[in-house]
Amino acid sequence: MGLEPLVVGLGDRRYEVNRPWGPHEALYKGRSRPSDVATDSSDCLYVLNRFDRYVDPDGKPTVAIFEPTGQAAGALDLPDVADGHGISIGPTNEILVVDRDRHVVRIFANDGAQKLTLGLRNEPDQPFSHPTAAAVGPGGDISSQTDMAIRGCTGSRAQAT
Repeated sequence: MGLEPLVVGLGDRRYEVNRPWGPHEALYKGRSRPSDVATDSSDCLYVLNRFDRYVDPDGKPTVAIFEPTGQAAGALDLPDVADGHGISIGPTNEILVVDRDRHVVRIFANDGAQKLTLGLRNEPDQPFSHPTAAAVGPGGDISSQTDMAIRGCTGSRAQAT
């Protein structure tokens, strides 16, 4: 008898988890593992892979990109990200990556070129302290949730320029 299926729920919908999924090499570089996922306006899937730079100094976080069919479309290396925790896609397909341990939110063009960094690297509370998620609203406002927000404080907001 095989393993019992793993099922997750989102609202009224149920989904079976398929492991492993996708091309192994595109998803896992070094000891990294998927941390978060997001989709763009074309339904491409972006998988943020994180790892511990202090345990695996030669590894680096990546964003693996998949077509809606599941076919690998490429990957973005993120050598300056210490702890990629969250990913989201903005209204014009910009990629937001939350670097939790560096206290910043990095914004990339969909080709991987860095456009903007919000917060001061290695400076907690300027304005983020261990951010965990970020998103761009339709008007350009960027909202971030931090570990402080999880403990009952409010998140941070910034205006993208």
